[in-house]
Amino acid sequence: MLKRKRLGEMLVETALITIADVETALKMQKAPSNQTGRRIGRILIEMGAVQERAVLEHLAKQMNISYLDLPHYLVDPIIPKFIPEHMCRRHLCIAVNKVGNRLTLAMEDPLNIIAIDDIQMLTGLIVKPVIASGKDIAAKLDEVFKFPVD
Repeated sequence: MLKRKRLGEMLVETALITIADVETALKMQKAPSNQTGRRIGRILIEMGAVQERAVLEHLAKQMNISYLDLPHYLVDPIIPKFIPEHMCRRHLCIAVNKVGNRLTLAMEDPLNIIAIDDIQMLTGLIVKPVIASGKDIAAKLDEVFKFPVD
Protein backbone atom coordinates (compact mmCIF):
# COMPACT_ATOMS: atom_id res chain seq x y z
CA MET A 1 0.00 0.00 0.00
CA LEU A 2 1.37 3.40 -0.98
CA LYS A 3 1.83 5.89 1.81
CA ARG A 4 0.35 9.27 0.98
CA LYS A 5 2.92 12.06 1.19
CA ARG A 6 2.37 14.83 3.67
CA LEU A 7 1.88 18.36 2.42
CA GLY A 8 5.11 19.60 3.97
CA GLU A 9 7.09 16.81 2.28
CA MET A 10 5.54 17.63 -1.09
CA LEU A 11 6.33 21.33 -0.77
CA VAL A 12 9.94 20.60 0.27
CA GLU A 13 10.38 18.14 -2.63
CA THR A 14 9.33 20.83 -5.11
CA ALA A 15 11.70 23.32 -3.41
CA LEU A 16 8.88 25.72 -2.49
CA ILE A 17 9.81 25.63 1.21
CA THR A 18 12.63 24.32 3.38
CA ILE A 19 12.67 21.63 6.03
CA ALA A 20 13.20 24.44 8.55
CA ASP A 21 9.92 26.04 7.37
CA VAL A 22 8.09 22.76 7.98
CA GLU A 23 9.63 22.37 11.44
CA THR A 24 8.67 25.94 12.37
CA ALA A 25 5.11 25.44 11.10
CA LEU A 26 4.76 22.14 12.99
CA LYS A 27 5.88 23.85 16.23
CA MET A 28 3.33 26.59 15.64
CA GLN A 29 0.65 24.01 14.92
CA LYS A 30 1.32 22.24 18.23
CA ALA A 31 1.56 25.47 20.23
CA PRO A 32 -1.19 26.25 22.77
CA SER A 33 -1.90 29.45 20.81
CA ASN A 34 -3.19 27.31 17.91
CA GLN A 35 -6.56 26.77 19.57
CA THR A 36 -8.39 27.10 16.26
CA GLY A 37 -6.59 24.01 14.92
CA ARG A 38 -5.02 25.73 11.93
CA ARG A 39 -3.59 23.25 9.46
CA ILE A 40 0.04 23.29 8.41
CA GLY A 41 -0.73 24.69 4.95
CA ARG A 42 -2.52 27.70 6.44
CA ILE A 43 0.36 28.26 8.88
CA LEU A 44 2.95 28.13 6.08
CA ILE A 45 0.93 30.69 4.10
CA GLU A 46 0.60 32.98 7.14
CA MET A 47 4.37 32.66 7.74
CA GLY A 48 4.93 33.90 4.19
CA ALA A 49 6.86 30.72 3.36
CA VAL A 50 4.66 29.79 0.40
CA GLN A 51 1.83 31.19 -1.72
CA GLU A 52 -1.72 29.96 -1.11
CA ARG A 53 -2.11 28.75 -4.70
CA ALA A 54 0.91 26.43 -4.35
CA VAL A 55 -0.51 24.94 -1.16
CA LEU A 56 -3.93 24.40 -2.77
CA GLU A 57 -2.40 22.84 -5.90
CA HIS A 58 -0.38 20.42 -3.77
CA LEU A 59 -3.39 19.60 -1.57
CA ALA A 60 -5.40 18.86 -4.70
CA LYS A 61 -2.67 16.52 -5.92
CA GLN A 62 -2.48 14.87 -2.48
CA MET A 63 -6.27 14.31 -2.41
CA ASN A 64 -6.49 13.35 -6.08
CA ILE A 65 -8.98 16.11 -6.86
CA SER A 66 -8.81 19.27 -8.98
CA TYR A 67 -7.72 22.74 -7.94
CA LEU A 68 -10.00 25.49 -9.25
CA ASP A 69 -8.63 28.99 -9.79
CA LEU A 70 -12.04 30.49 -9.12
CA PRO A 71 -11.37 34.11 -10.15
CA HIS A 72 -10.52 32.83 -13.65
CA TYR A 73 -13.43 30.39 -13.86
CA LEU A 74 -16.64 31.52 -15.52
CA VAL A 75 -19.56 30.42 -13.34
CA ASP A 76 -23.08 30.37 -14.75
CA PRO A 77 -24.96 32.51 -12.17
CA ILE A 78 -27.82 29.98 -12.03
CA ILE A 79 -25.64 27.04 -10.85
CA PRO A 80 -24.59 28.43 -7.43
CA LYS A 81 -28.23 29.07 -6.59
CA PHE A 82 -28.88 25.31 -6.43
CA ILE A 83 -27.64 25.74 -2.85
CA PRO A 84 -28.98 28.40 -0.45
CA GLU A 85 -26.55 31.24 0.25
CA HIS A 86 -26.47 30.58 4.01
CA MET A 87 -25.40 26.97 3.42
CA CYS A 88 -22.68 28.05 0.97
CA ARG A 89 -21.32 30.54 3.47
CA ARG A 90 -21.52 28.11 6.40
CA HIS A 91 -19.56 25.43 4.50
CA LEU A 92 -17.49 27.95 2.46
CA CYS A 93 -18.35 26.38 -0.87
CA ILE A 94 -19.98 27.28 -4.16
CA ALA A 95 -21.54 25.16 -6.90
CA VAL A 96 -19.70 25.92 -10.15
CA ASN A 97 -20.89 23.38 -12.70
CA LYS A 98 -23.59 20.76 -13.28
CA VAL A 99 -23.35 17.94 -15.79
CA GLY A 100 -26.12 15.38 -15.66
CA ASN A 101 -26.61 14.40 -12.03
CA ARG A 102 -23.13 15.64 -10.97
CA LEU A 103 -22.63 18.98 -9.24
CA THR A 104 -19.07 20.34 -9.09
CA LEU A 105 -18.59 22.08 -5.78
CA ALA A 106 -15.63 24.38 -5.13
CA MET A 107 -14.77 24.04 -1.44
CA GLU A 108 -12.20 25.44 0.93
CA ASP A 109 -12.24 22.07 2.69
CA PRO A 110 -13.11 19.30 0.23
CA LEU A 111 -12.78 16.74 3.04
CA ASN A 112 -15.84 18.21 4.78
CA ILE A 113 -18.08 15.18 4.47
CA ILE A 114 -20.88 16.88 6.42
CA ALA A 115 -21.06 19.67 3.83
CA ILE A 116 -20.96 17.21 0.93
CA ASP A 117 -23.70 15.06 2.50
CA ASP A 118 -25.87 18.11 3.29
CA ILE A 119 -25.62 19.37 -0.29
CA GLN A 120 -26.20 15.94 -1.85
CA MET A 121 -29.34 15.51 0.29
CA LEU A 122 -30.57 19.03 -0.54
CA THR A 123 -29.97 18.87 -4.29
CA GLY A 124 -30.38 15.14 -4.99
CA LEU A 125 -27.17 15.42 -7.03
CA ILE A 126 -23.81 13.67 -6.68
CA VAL A 127 -21.27 16.20 -5.42
CA LYS A 128 -17.83 16.28 -7.01
CA PRO A 129 -15.63 18.40 -4.71
CA VAL A 130 -12.76 20.53 -5.99
CA ILE A 131 -10.49 22.73 -3.88
CA ALA A 132 -10.42 26.53 -4.12
CA SER A 133 -9.27 29.44 -2.01
CA GLY A 134 -11.67 30.38 0.78
CA LYS A 135 -11.30 34.08 0.03
CA ASP A 136 -12.00 33.43 -3.66
CA ILE A 137 -15.12 31.43 -2.76
CA ALA A 138 -16.35 34.23 -0.47
CA ALA A 139 -15.75 36.82 -3.22
CA LYS A 140 -17.60 34.71 -5.80
CA LEU A 141 -20.50 34.21 -3.35
CA ASP A 142 -20.68 38.00 -2.87
CA GLU A 143 -20.74 38.42 -6.64
CA VAL A 144 -23.35 35.73 -7.32
CA PHE A 145 -25.75 36.52 -4.49
CA LYS A 146 -25.51 40.31 -4.89
CA PHE A 147 -28.15 40.60 -7.59
CA PRO A 148 -31.19 38.38 -8.17
CA VAL A 149 -31.11 36.27 -11.33
CA ASP A 150 -34.24 36.50 -13.50
